[in-house]
Order: sequence, then structure tokens, then C-alpha cells
Amino acid sequence: MTKTTAIIPVARPWLDERDAEAARRAILSGWVTQGPEVAAFEREFADAVSAPHACAVSSCTTALHLALLALGVGPGDEVITVSHSFIATANAVRCCGAIPVFVDVTPDTFNIDPSLVEPAISDRTRAVLVVHQLGMPCELAPILALAQRRGLPVIEDAACAIGSEIFWDGRWERVGRPRADIACFSFHPRKLLSTGDGGMLTTRSPKLDATFRLLRQHGMTVPDTVRHASSQVVFEQYSVQAFNYRMTDIQAAIGREQLSPRRIVHGADSRAAVNLQRQRCTEDGQVMRVVRGAIQRIEHPSVA
Repeated sequence: MTKTTAIIPVARPWLDERDAEAARRAILSGWVTQGPEVAAFEREFADAVSAPHACAVSSCTTALHLALLALGVGPGDEVITVSHSFIATANAVRCCGAIPVFVDVTPDTFNIDPSLVEPAISDRTRAVLVVHQLGMPCELAPILALAQRRGLPVIEDAACAIGSEIFWDGRWERVGRPRADIACFSFHPRKLLSTGDGGMLTTRSPKLDATFRLLRQHGMTVPDTVRHASSQVVFEQYSVQAFNYRMTDIQAAIGREQLSPRRIVHGADSRAAVNLQRQRCTEDGQVMRVVRGAIQRIEHPSVA
């Protein structure tokens, strides 16, 4: 008699008929590549995390690559980050020809140790790339204060941090505002919000956002949606070497459904989890929070 062993998956995509209907809507629209669904998903995601700008791409890996390139990281530069992350974090640095300089993590959070960042800075350091490991926000405040003092940009690898919140300046806010220069998200099937695969960059800088949009679409100066909508012939230019890092409208339609209020843990639900965990997991003033079963370290001091 053959014995069957049950397998417990690391994660399982939360997809249902609503997502299938959203994909169907995009497919039957006649526009399936990057188009109106992507634009709508970008607006809605930006609203969800209170970011001025959001740019959808094909994965968090490509988001990290574009973030580094937009900040001017290139061959021979150094980027301070952690090795305790998925390989894409370091690979994105290497894809720019730069060198990842690894610093250790703290044993209680598994996130970057802020006290080790400054000793790792050299004359070749061009950026700091922090990771919100498993969706647990890292200690951003001291890193941002250091980066501001040393004139270094900071990127948040927020691949797993969709829906995570931090307590900042006396109020709760979503990761991705962002407090750093750029935050990068993943929509891989193991994430809380999935489009099959995909990514998003958020930033406060209109200049960085414009650079993301140029580089994700071959360096094309006029998007194909604008050309197709025009009643006249429009000639685009390709002034820079760039990539095809676009998200499709099919993916974006699913993302919009996944982002809807019916699917995301909001206010009262997550606050109840906070109150419960405060009784159990408060240590050294660091509040632990449960959202969909993930414990997230989320309270930080404010930074000027």
C-alpha cells in the first residue's frame, strides 16, 4: 500500500472567480499589454500607500534594477545592503555593474542593523538598499538620518511589505509612502497581493517617476497608448538604451481586484490584531503586529 505524504506549501495564491473575471475584462477589452488597466492600478496603488507616484513593472527585481539606475548607480559603485534576503536584492545591484556591500542583520528582527551601516560607507558608496524582511519594516529612522547626513539615497526593498504599516510622526502609515527615496514591491504569487508576477515602484519624486517610465518601455518618449489614441501620426524617439519591463493590462486588472477594499485587511481588523499582540509581544518599546498571520515589527521613532 502506497502511503501519501501531505505537503504543506510555503504559500498559496489567494485567487478566485473575482480575479478571473477581472482578467476576462482585460482580455475582452482588446488591449492586453500595458494600457488603461495599468494606469488605473498605478493610481489606486499610490492612493493605497499614500504615495505621490507609483510605476508598475514586470517584477520587483526589475523595480529594484530601475530604482538603482534612476539613482545613477553604475559600474564600480557600491551599494550597502544585506545578504539575508532573496538573491534578487543583490542581483539588482550586480546588474548595474555595482558591488553589493553586505552588513549584518539584528537577531530579533532579521532586518539590517542600522549601527553597521556607517562603518560600511566608503568613497564608492552610491546608495543604501534596505529590506523589509518578510514584511517586517526595518528600522528606517536612524538609516534615513544617516543617509541624509552623508548625502546618500535610500531604497526600500518592500517586496513582502504590501499592507505593512509603521508608526511615524504620531500616526500609522503604510510602507510605500515612501519615507526613503524609492520603495519597490513584488506581486509574486507568494505575496499578499499577486498579479501572477509583477512589481511597483513608489516615490515622492516626479523626476524619478518619469525616469522609471522611460526606462521600463524601451526609452520610448511617447507611450503606445498615446500614439494609438491620437488622430494624427505620432513619431516617438528612443534617446536612451532601456528595457521592456512593462506590466500587462491582464496582470493589472487582477492587481486592481486584489487591491480592492474587499480583499485587503483594513483599520478595525488589523487594529484588533495589534491590541491582541500588544499584550503578548511588546519588548523594548517595539510593538509587534499580526496581519494575515504575519508578525510585523512596525513601530519606529519619527525622524525630522
